Amino acid sequence: MLSHRVKIFACIALISFCFWPVAGHTAGFDGDWIITYDCSGATGPYKDMCDQGVRDIFMLFSVTRHGDHICAYHLVTAHLGNRVDEGDLENPCEGPSVCGTVRNNTAIVYFCSKRLKTPGKAKITYNPHNDTLAWTLLSPSNESGWFPDRAVLKRYNKIKSRELDCSECAMERNRAILKKYET
Repeated sequence: MLSHRVKIFACIALISFCFWPVAGHTAGFDGDWIITYDCSGATGPYKDMCDQGVRDIFMLFSVTRHGDHICAYHLVTAHLGNRVDEGDLENPCEGPSVCGTVRNNTAIVYFCSKRLKTPGKAKITYNPHNDTLAWTLLSPSNESGWFPDRAVLKRYNKIKSRELDCSECAMERNRAILKKYET
C-alpha cells in the first residue's frame, strides 16, 4: 500500500506534467493569428471564386508582447480579396497598426491604417486552453466595416514573422496619434 506522501507526490507530478508546455509551442499572444471565412451565402461570381478556393481572411501577424504592451500588424480582406486593408505595410517604420496594453490574458488595442482616418478599438483575449485569440470590436472606426465585430483566430505561425517595437517609446508615439481621437 502506498503511503499518503507518495500518493500526494504522484498527483502533483501528474498535474505538473499535464500543464508542462508542449515542445515548440509559443505561449501567449506572440505569433501570427488568422481566421479564414467560409463562403456560406456566396452567389454569382463570388460563388465561382469560392469554388476555386478564394476566401476572405482576418489576420493579426507579428503579434509581440513586451510586459504590458502589445502590438501587431493586421490584414483584413472583404469581397473575396477585392478589398484589402493591410495596415501601413508600405511604411512599416511608422509602427505597428495594432497597439495597446495587456492585463493577464486580455488586451485593449487600437487599430489604424493608412486607409482609416480614425482608429478603432478592440479587445483581444488569449485563451491558453485552446490556443486561440478572441477579437471583439469595442468601438469601430468610421471606415472599419471590413473588421469583424467578433472573431476567433487560430495560431497561424508559432514563430513571429518579425519582432516589433512595442517599447514605451513606440507606445507613446501611438498614444499621441490616438489621443486626439479618444472621447
